[in-house]
Amino acid sequence: YNEIFDELSAVSNPDDLSNPDSPQGEAIDWLVNEDGLQLCPGDETLTQRYVLAVLYYSTDGDNWFRCSNTEEGKLNCDREAFLSPVSECQWGGVRCNDGEKVKKIGLDQNNLNGTVPSELGALTNLMILRMCNNLLTGVLPGSIWNISTLETLQIDNNSLE
Repeated sequence: YNEIFDELSAVSNPDDLSNPDSPQGEAIDWLVNEDGLQLCPGDETLTQRYVLAVLYYSTDGDNWFRCSNTEEGKLNCDREAFLSPVSECQWGGVRCNDGEKVKKIGLDQNNLNGTVPSELGALTNLMILRMCNNLLTGVLPGSIWNISTLETLQIDNNSLE
């Protein structure tokens, strides 16, 4: 746990990681205690898997229309549900490049309700981020603009400031 905590501290505030009620705390707890893949510290996909889990918890993933980690969400998913014990590249709404790095997130019209986590900025190969027609609130984190590969950002029809 400590090695994973230290590694993810480069992406998230350690106070958030330590708070079991924060999306970051929920994500690290899932990664360490529940994730069927049981990634090791230093695994090259650990950070992106964590970031996607933070996105799930930040946006009330259990209530998504499609690809949530619930029985109903799994039925309404063209691929694997989020938090499934397979590569995150197989999760619905996620696409990766040949190097298994996340290049696209498409979760529009999916009842995402909450804030966009700054951790998305750690997805340095992200080219397309589509989260239109949801219930997102708050401010789009500045870290998104630091993703040099980002070509398409579609976040209209939310309640972002």
